[in-house]
Amino acid sequence: MKELEQLIELPRVPSKLIRIAVEDMEASIRYGVNIDMSNWGVGKNSDEPRKCSVCMAGAVMLQRGLAENIIPDNFIHIGENKDQYNFIDSIRDGKVRLAMSYLSISQPNVNRLFSNNNGWKEVLKDFKLWGEVSNDDFFNQMDELAQDFEDIGL
Repeated sequence: MKELEQLIELPRVPSKLIRIAVEDMEASIRYGVNIDMSNWGVGKNSDEPRKCSVCMAGAVMLQRGLAENIIPDNFIHIGENKDQYNFIDSIRDGKVRLAMSYLSISQPNVNRLFSNNNGWKEVLKDFKLWGEVSNDDFFNQMDELAQDFEDIGL
């Protein structure tokens, strides 16, 4: 029998992955989980009583019941979705080319993001990291990024 992680395959479509990650971050926050982009996932510890924290990709794992599989700073052992988690980890910083490489999207497709006049350079140039803006502003920025991907068929 396949392990749970292998049964929950995430899409390899950038716009869908971004939307999933935003929804899962919002759900994690509602549940009381701290979003901390410096940690993939940190659980409660009896020696250090604090709430759990996850990064953007960690929130996706958490919302799929995979919290026990979150290993801080290491997605090596997470099965079929390793590339999708690394995409999410890179895209949250506005690193589009690196993020796309994890999904094996061809170079011409990546170049389309930068070569036509669809605002990608401006979006990435002015990209704000988590903590630099309000949660809502970060989520809106990610939604705009997802829409831009969708508009070009990604």
